[in-house]
Amino acid sequence: MARQLTVVAPAGTGAGARAYPWYMLALFVVANSFNTIDRVAMNLLIEPIRREFGFGDLQVGVIAGFGFAAFHALFGIPIARRADRGNRRNLLGLGVLLWSGMTVLTGRAGSFLSMLAIRVGVGVGEATCYPTAVPMIGDVFGKSQRSAALAIFQTGAFIGVVGGSAVVGLIAASHGWRAVFTALGMPGLVLALLIVLTVREPPRGAASDAADATLASGSYRQAWTLLRSNRRFGLLFVAVALMWTGASALIIWGPPFLMRLHGVGAREVGTVVGPITGGAGLIGTLVGGALSARLVKRSGDPRAPLRLVTLGALLATPATLVFVFSSSLAVALAGGAVAVFFNGIACGPILAAAIVLVPSDQRGLASSLIVVFAQQLLGLGISPLIVGLASDAGAASLGDQSLRWAMLIPCVALAGGWIAARAAARDTGLIEKAHA
Repeated sequence: MARQLTVVAPAGTGAGARAYPWYMLALFVVANSFNTIDRVAMNLLIEPIRREFGFGDLQVGVIAGFGFAAFHALFGIPIARRADRGNRRNLLGLGVLLWSGMTVLTGRAGSFLSMLAIRVGVGVGEATCYPTAVPMIGDVFGKSQRSAALAIFQTGAFIGVVGGSAVVGLIAASHGWRAVFTALGMPGLVLALLIVLTVREPPRGAASDAADATLASGSYRQAWTLLRSNRRFGLLFVAVALMWTGASALIIWGPPFLMRLHGVGAREVGTVVGPITGGAGLIGTLVGGALSARLVKRSGDPRAPLRLVTLGALLATPATLVFVFSSSLAVALAGGAVAVFFNGIACGPILAAAIVLVPSDQRGLASSLIVVFAQQLLGLGISPLIVGLASDAGAASLGDQSLRWAMLIPCVALAGGWIAARAAARDTGLIEKAHA
């Protein structure tokens, strides 16, 4: 008999009420894909943008990584606390409106500073996505299948990579890079209206266990103290930060790497390379979510998702080394696709592990700490900056090869992520026992 996904339906009966959770999840998947498409465009177009403005690799790292991620993180915790206390639907709608408008303005940038200011606005808007959508999914879908629902949500990122890459490549080839951002930003304005007008705010903790209800809500300081004192969550945070240091460097510096060292054109990167790696990540995320749900159901062990995280970090490391050091374009692409696949394996399990370690009214904060700080600030923000610095430092003596050697940094980070994830999978914490 096929397994049924446990959901908490909204008020009402009939097919509409049963279908509503899927409708909400579908809208959130689209929001997550739009949340990713803008970053995909920046990554794929950074070389023509760099050439037009005369940017160095350090400036590339600031615009594509740190400048975006720093403000994404700076506003992430206040937004998460607002999401934990206020109306998450309206907050998400406002965020989609902001980041979509700023995406349109990216095509109007005329200097490094104006580009940086616009990217900051995009980062603030996109900081609303996970702290609002993840807890709402957790409130609608039951615990036994929450990993699968969150993995479906995570597929939005890779749908954005696959679909966005092709769109970016085609539009950029015929109309230039500025037209790309206008075309990508406009649909988000419609999505913001759909979210505000058609999504209902679910009751908090509707799909949680009794253990969730017994953990009282606290202040911002108390919530932060709770998360810091949870050893298993701390190890998970470190593992995610290191893993995303490697993954983000591959995503952001992968297109310039292929253009400089393998002679790939911007159109080919968008229409061929992007869909290959994005498809690998999409499959990896779906496989990871399905395996996580199956392992938890069969074993009853909440550490099962972390074992998938450990496996993903372990196998992504050698695959990234193949991408960096292979002289063959085909082999390099295969290595990059395998690395993205195993990073995708970890996506659903990471969020599922994080939100069951905290009370239901602090899931926004927990998901924000993982996504905004570990993935975005430390992974997406710091990693491209360090790689850019290392590449600029060696450019005088190594030329384009300096980027190849700078890409050793994410390989080392992935290995460190495996060590931290392995420790987290072996550890047991008080919050874990409360939710067991």
